[in-house]
Amino acid sequence: MKVYIKDYKQIKFGEFTGESFSDMLGKLFTGVERKEYDAVIAVSTFGGKLYNISNLALFIKEKYLRDCPNTYFFQNSIDALDVAYKLISKGIYKNILVVGADKFSQLTNSELEEILSSQLPEVEAEIGQTYLGRLALIQNYYLQKGLVKKEELYRISSENSKNGINNKFAQFQKEFSKEIIAKSQIVADPLRLLETSSFCDGACLLELTNEENDIEIDNFIQAKGKKDVDLEFSIFEQIGEIRKEFKDYDLYELSDITSFMQYIIQKKLGIKSNRINLSGGFKSCGNPIAASSLRQIIDLARFMKEDKIKKGLSVYLNGTCDSLAITSLKYD
Repeated sequence: MKVYIKDYKQIKFGEFTGESFSDMLGKLFTGVERKEYDAVIAVSTFGGKLYNISNLALFIKEKYLRDCPNTYFFQNSIDALDVAYKLISKGIYKNILVVGADKFSQLTNSELEEILSSQLPEVEAEIGQTYLGRLALIQNYYLQKGLVKKEELYRISSENSKNGINNKFAQFQKEFSKEIIAKSQIVADPLRLLETSSFCDGACLLELTNEENDIEIDNFIQAKGKKDVDLEFSIFEQIGEIRKEFKDYDLYELSDITSFMQYIIQKKLGIKSNRINLSGGFKSCGNPIAASSLRQIIDLARFMKEDKIKKGLSVYLNGTCDSLAITSLKYD
């Protein structure tokens, strides 16, 4: 059975220290019709740990969707999207609401780093490795081997920042030149601040259905990699030969938690298009982790409908390189 995007909504991403996690969800659900959903699937990577909402799906049901009979809660958005896609494509449910929300603005930098480090393998966390530190080590390997040039990474960040200028939902709406990026603060050698994305507050929702609509989710593929550092990014090999088909799409939304991560996605899938991250990517939008993969799909669908673009691809690569989700959209 086919899976379609029926509706979507996103609130502005950013740092909103004066509002609670519940306030943020209230803004998301303002004006949303209380439709009859078969299930609500919710994702919050750190909501339970930070805000004592141990099951976001139940929280949403009790506050906004009392008549919804089924709830599913995940800490990983890739797993949530995979389950949502399968429940509809296999004919189990007709309408599902997928919600992603995370909030980081009330944390200090040290608290945020401690939270993010919980995603690292235990042995790395024990020796003091950090989330950005791990990404910097991988990037440095590619630089030292001559497999990528710094100028290429600065170009990626600069182009994404330029694309985000007119995105009203983005956290940052400012263009940075390659020269400014190259002179920005080093956060973990050789990774510079303006090559990275901001961990911020944000929420969005995606309504999926089996009823025919303009935007179809043509395919959803996920893969799980190793927790150990994988310098070859062999996770892309897991999706098989179909990956070769992904280089010829009309529009792309690619993860750029750092500019190097976007570079790797393009390299591994052979993407040479210049129509990438018209939203501004993570660089401009910010990265409320649980909402980011949904935001990518929403922005892709939005641009495809506005410009009548036939084929779009969203690629979400987890920042520690251990999970991958590829969503193919088709406009008709």
